[in-house]
Amino acid sequence: MNVPTRPLRLAACAAAMSLFLAGCDSRASRAEAAFNNYQAAMAAGDLQGGRMALLKLVAANEDVPSYWVELGKLQYQLKDYGKAYYAFTRANELNRSDPDVLRYLTQIALQSGDLEAAEQHSKELDLLTPGDPMVKITGGLIALRRGNFAAASQQADQILAAAPLDANANILKARALVGLEQPAAAVALLEEQIARQPGDALGLKALIDLHRTNSEWKPIVALGQRYRTLIPSDRDVALQTIEAAFRTGDVASARTESLAVLKPDATVAQIQPVLDLWRQYWKGVEPLNLARQLGAKAGLAQRVAYGHYLNLSGAPNAAEALVADRAKDSPSPTNLDARAVYFDALAHLGRQGEARTGLEDILSRDPDNDLALMGLASLLVATGNRAEAVNTARKLVAVDPTGVDARLLLARCYQAQGDRASAERALWDAFHEIPAAERIYTPLRAYLGPDSDEARRLDGEYADQRQRKIMQDSI
Repeated sequence: MNVPTRPLRLAACAAAMSLFLAGCDSRASRAEAAFNNYQAAMAAGDLQGGRMALLKLVAANEDVPSYWVELGKLQYQLKDYGKAYYAFTRANELNRSDPDVLRYLTQIALQSGDLEAAEQHSKELDLLTPGDPMVKITGGLIALRRGNFAAASQQADQILAAAPLDANANILKARALVGLEQPAAAVALLEEQIARQPGDALGLKALIDLHRTNSEWKPIVALGQRYRTLIPSDRDVALQTIEAAFRTGDVASARTESLAVLKPDATVAQIQPVLDLWRQYWKGVEPLNLARQLGAKAGLAQRVAYGHYLNLSGAPNAAEALVADRAKDSPSPTNLDARAVYFDALAHLGRQGEARTGLEDILSRDPDNDLALMGLASLLVATGNRAEAVNTARKLVAVDPTGVDARLLLARCYQAQGDRASAERALWDAFHEIPAAERIYTPLRAYLGPDSDEARRLDGEYADQRQRKIMQDSI
């Protein structure tokens, strides 16, 4: 189920702003500046900048529902669902007559697994707009989440009786069929749906998710490429397509799809996940050369991302070359990340003393610099300073708790210290706190051995995590 997306309601925000500007001058000036910054950020495609401006806007005047709606939409687009839910809740408190807000609240509650809240918001939506199709879809999805697949199927059938081409209803029916152990029928249903409606992006996405559930990678490549002609901005499907291509050995398609994301204006948030897939699935000289070429044409923040990838992939000379021009400038807040990559490269090149001094200097200025913490922890473990390495890696995990590399580095530091039990515990903690991360599951599975009760439990938990994540992604 997908909430309909609409252009940002700048006109509504502007109208609210004009009314507010008649109020207190100091608050008005802060709000006006924040609103102007918001407009500028969105015009430039800077979602993070837009979020910061909207946060300042609601701080200046928290009584305008349209501000909260736009903040909620932006938080949702950035996948910060908890903060999106809060923003939409505030909007709903200020204006109980906006059905879109209730649709978002329902969807986010479903994604988070809060079925009671989803049910309550759905009832409110039904009172506001009787017969809203989302109400029946929500009922079916709740039944699906509770394992009542027959009830979910019945809900879908009720909608399809009146609207046979309803994308959400067909997707619900397909998921119910999977639960009823009829996966072939589910695939056939979705294939028929997108054959009848070739522009049905929701149906394509659902079929991709179904193949992901079954680890059927080959069909995902063609489906993902087709989907991206309809929704080229969907980064999640882009990453799924790249991964599927790598898994099937189709490096050419993976490279093409990667380059579609790694454009000159790509943000670090767009670049980093692609490079993580390269590290996992694409070895050899070709990706290193490509990263060097792309980084040479990029801005500083992007060069830092490419340089970090090159350091982690065994190409420190290329990493050093990408950032040396700015890293050699006097330390400042704008070049600390570049310096972190630069000194990490020096460590890999055998200049450990200079590297340690440089990394420690960065941390004296910015104690939470994750790149410097990672570089220093790696350097310390490589030079035999194992207790210091563990402490530094623990700080890194505190700064970046959802970072897979941070968790793996902590486990490696414990292992180097000879503390196998702590290494295994660090991996278990990571496994539970970063669900469905294959790069965590694989080394933890190796720790547990080929055939043990713990290994079987891990396999079952990982399968459940993957299923929940795919379900969450698809709502």
